[in-house]
Amino acid sequence: MRWFLRILKNIWIINAVRRFFVATKYYNRKLLQILRWTYNSHEDTNFTYYLNRNNLYYLAHTISIVTGADIKLVLSYFNEAENDLLLKAGILKATRNSTFRRQSDTEVRFGKRLAWYAFARILKPEIIVETGVDKGLGSVLLCSALLRNTKEKFPGKYYGTDINPEAGFLLNGKYKEAGTILYGDSI
Repeated sequence: MRWFLRILKNIWIINAVRRFFVATKYYNRKLLQILRWTYNSHEDTNFTYYLNRNNLYYLAHTISIVTGADIKLVLSYFNEAENDLLLKAGILKATRNSTFRRQSDTEVRFGKRLAWYAFARILKPEIIVETGVDKGLGSVLLCSALLRNTKEKFPGKYYGTDINPEAGFLLNGKYKEAGTILYGDSI
C-alpha cells in the first residue's frame, strides 16, 4: 500500500490537489460557512449572528474588566436579553410587517449588541445616543435595557439618529417609551 501512495505523490496533478486541500484546510470550513450563510440569510447590512459560548465568555470578561462588574452579573445580563421572549416576539412581528422583511432574517440574533445591553444594564446611563440605527435592532435592545433600569429606579432615555427616514422600524410598542429616533444628519 505504501508503494501505491509513493506513486500517487509523484503524479503531479494528484499531488497538487492533495497539497491544495492540506493548505486550504482552515479556509475550506470557512468557505462552507460562507456558502451556508449566503443561501440561508437575507441580510445585507448590520449582520446578526449568534455568539458561541467562548465568545460570550470572553466578551463578559472584557465587560467585567472595563466596568468592574462581576462576570456572573454580566453573563446574567446576556441571559436576560437572550431569554426575553416578548422582546424577540416583538422584533419578529415588526420584521414580518416591514417592507424590509426580505432583507431580514427570521431569527433574532443579537451578536455584539449583547455587549451594548450589558453595558446599559451595568452603567445605568441617563442618556444613550446611537448614530446609524439601520433597522433598529440595537435600538430596541438598548431601550429594553433602559426599561429594566427604570423598573430598578434608574430611568434613562435613548436617542438614535439616522438619515434614512425608514430606519428604526423595530423600535415600537413599549420600547418607544424609552427611545426616540431622530431623522437627519447626526452632525
